[in-house]
Amino acid sequence: MQWVSAFIDSISLALGRDREARSANGTETRSGTRAHAATDVARAALLALLEPHESWQADLLRQRIGMARSAAHLWFLRADVAQLLCPALGERRAHDTVMALTPLWGDQIPPGHLEAQRRHRSLSGR
Repeated sequence: MQWVSAFIDSISLALGRDREARSANGTETRSGTRAHAATDVARAALLALLEPHESWQADLLRQRIGMARSAAHLWFLRADVAQLLCPALGERRAHDTVMALTPLWGDQIPPGHLEAQRRHRSLSGR
């Protein structure tokens, strides 16, 4: 199943080249630059969580995180990061570790995604 995600990531990468070309031409707005910086911070944080892990799964996930071109794409990769951390940290601690990164996405994620996370957190605490 991971190869399907990697394939989709490679297509997303190819489609994202147009955005990079616009950015290189200076047509991206200041808010776009700010969004890009927030995406880079979130990317770095996810990669830092994977740093101590050496496996082909971790390497593939690092590649997928590196290819992600939007904050939304990185947002959905959090589940894969948590899954990779589970054997080392346990399910609860891995989940909490990844959820601690939520503020890094700021206003880059639609409010519905954040609300779903809050609902899930309140239900899992029972």
